[in-house]
Order: sequence, then structure tokens, then C-alpha cells
Amino acid sequence: MITRRQFLNTAAAGTLFMAGCSSPFFSRRAKRKPPFRVLYSNDTTNIASCISPWHKQGEPFRPKMLEATVDEVAGTGVDVHLLQPGLCWVPWWKSKVYPLEEHCRWVKEKYGVGPDSFGRYVLEGGDIVKVFAARCRMRGQTPFISFRLNDGHHKEWADAKPGEKVGSVISQGVTRFYYEHPEYRIGTDLNNWNQRVHNWAIPDVRAHKFAFIRELCENYDIDGIELDFMRHCSLFQPDKTTREQRCGIMTGFVGQVRELLLIEFLRLAGLCRLQHCGGDL
Repeated sequence: MITRRQFLNTAAAGTLFMAGCSSPFFSRRAKRKPPFRVLYSNDTTNIASCISPWHKQGEPFRPKMLEATVDEVAGTGVDVHLLQPGLCWVPWWKSKVYPLEEHCRWVKEKYGVGPDSFGRYVLEGGDIVKVFAARCRMRGQTPFISFRLNDGHHKEWADAKPGEKVGSVISQGVTRFYYEHPEYRIGTDLNNWNQRVHNWAIPDVRAHKFAFIRELCENYDIDGIELDFMRHCSLFQPDKTTREQRCGIMTGFVGQVRELLLIEFLRLAGLCRLQHCGGDL
């Protein structure tokens, strides 16, 4: 199994290569490819929405249920287990970017809705990502996070007036950041999945998502991260951006994440400074 340090080493080498640099410090391991054959994705919400041997209908989420989903595929050939920690609007982890306590207070005041069982678990001190990573290592699976970049679920009620009925799952998909910036949405029709998501041409939209990715990479013992561009695949206003602009924005974002991995690798390796290409990294 590839270790977290090996993964970050490979990612770091790739970042330097993309920058047009070469270094004997990275060259040997940069040629290695992670020995992954089967990557298995777990959307987490299935734990509470589907009946299973470890979840009866109506039961609230418990960490043992998450561990059972990891155990289920142990020994089946799964190399990498990817966890989608919710819809990636509301952190189901220990977040300083958007503390869950702050979110739950706002949702209650705005919509009269309390947290779901995932949220309650985190509010009570639980940590879904930490539990997941530890169980994966115990069961011989490599823990990855699959991060949804623009999920469109549950936003149809975002602009509900006081007293209007909203779905209880609004607490998963609508945040204060989303509500307070309607100008960041691709369009105005909240019933249209292609319009109600965020417009990635706006720098603040990208910065908000990157902040979440940063704290996941810096604070958790995961071996990799998937950027899920397909949840949801509507990212721009095509009539207001060119293909070149869209490609530049998205490849730039990926490059920013790779740079983050490089910095994290250097921190783990205990290297404060690395002389390279006439500059310091």
C-alpha cells in the first residue's frame, strides 16, 4: 500500500515537473505510479438513506455504520476507499473555515431546521473523516477524500420566505455563504440544477472551496484527494466565458491544489526550505 508520504512525494514531483523544473531530490520516486487497481467511492449519505445490515430504516447515523461500510469491501480487491464527506458545502469534519456550530445556528434561525444525524454527530464531538481514515488503515485500504466541487443538491429552498416549508436536508446543501451571495450563482432559477450552482469564474467561489480542501489536506491523515468536477458538472456561464478562459481557470485550480500537496509534503518531510530553480519553495 502506498503511504501518505509516498503519495505526497509523487504529487510534489509532478508539481515541479509541471513548472518546468527537474530535481534529483524527486526524480527517483517521481517515476513510480501508485499500485492502485480498484478505487471505491463512498458517498456517506447512503449510510443513513439506505437499509442495510448495519442500518435499519430511520436509524440516525453512528460511526459504527461508517466503519461497517469500510469493512464491507475489505478483502474484495479494493485498494483505495474514497469518502465523500457530505456535499462539500457543509463540513462534516472539524472545520475552522466554516464551523458546524455556526452553520447549524444560522440554518435554525433562517429556516427553522435542525441538523441531520451526521451534523449532530459532529456537533457532539465526532469526526467523520478521522473515523474513516483510521478504519481504512485498519482494514488495509488507502483512504482518499472525494471532494465535490459544485454539488447542486437541496438548493431549491434557499430563497424561501419566513414560514415557508423547506426540506430538512437543506442543512446539508445551503450555507450562509451560498445564501448571502446570490450573485455567485450561475443563474437565478433555483429549480434548474445548471443554474443554482456556483459560477467558477468568480475568484471568491474558488477560494471558498480551496479553503476546505486545504484544511482536509493539512489536518487529516489521508493519502489522496479526488477533485469531483462531476458534482455538479455545470461550472460556468458558457456565453460569458471562452473555452480558453474556462480551461485556464480549472487547470489553475488543480495546480493550486497540487502546490498545496507539495507544501504539505515538505512539512511532513521536515524540510523548511528547498532550493530549486534559483528560488525557495
